Amino acid sequence: MSIHARLRLLRKTLGYTQEKMGVICGIKKSAYSMIENGYTQLSARNRQFLIDTLGINMLWLDEGEGEMFGSESSVYENIDERAKYARGEAKIVPLYNFDTVGRLPDPDGKSEYIRGYVSFDGAENDDVAATVVGNGMSPSIPAGAVVLLRRVQDWNAIIYGKAYLIILDDGRRLLRRICRHTDTRKSESHFLLRATNRAFEPGTLPIKMISAIFAVKAVYRSMTF
Repeated sequence: MSIHARLRLLRKTLGYTQEKMGVICGIKKSAYSMIENGYTQLSARNRQFLIDTLGINMLWLDEGEGEMFGSESSVYENIDERAKYARGEAKIVPLYNFDTVGRLPDPDGKSEYIRGYVSFDGAENDDVAATVVGNGMSPSIPAGAVVLLRRVQDWNAIIYGKAYLIILDDGRRLLRRICRHTDTRKSESHFLLRATNRAFEPGTLPIKMISAIFAVKAVYRSMTF
């Protein structure tokens, strides 16, 4: 069986359309169809996306040996997440490599900044995901967790006490709980940022330094890549 035939078998096993497989690879349906039908080769980049996102056993994909799915490489917590996506109950969102980008890219930004794709229940169009670095929000959002992020367009709608990813004008990123400043003289011009980890002191941030704010909508605490 060729790799193209294995891709077709994989897709049918998951109950996916060619369009959904294209989304995972970050390519159009027509481009994925060309790969599956043997007209073009599966690129190294698309191969890695499939392995990381769907938990495919790379030996099975490359050589047809072993089981279709590996036990350690999936970004899904279990097969139920794949089934939810296939039924349309969950959405695939891009997982961005923020360490490479330096700042959160636009959802329509360059694909080389995308590390892979993950499935989240309740995700909406234009949501993105990121891996947490640092222990400031532990234990509720520990280092290594993957968070679902949704851009806050109206900052007046921010719910104080909730966790947000804050992007500063200089590209720095802060994952903190946004609180109303206790100093009434600064309550309109500054946010008070609090970490969940008590080892981290609260901080004051001028609102004018912020370029974007993303609400943390969901957290996966155990994803492996």
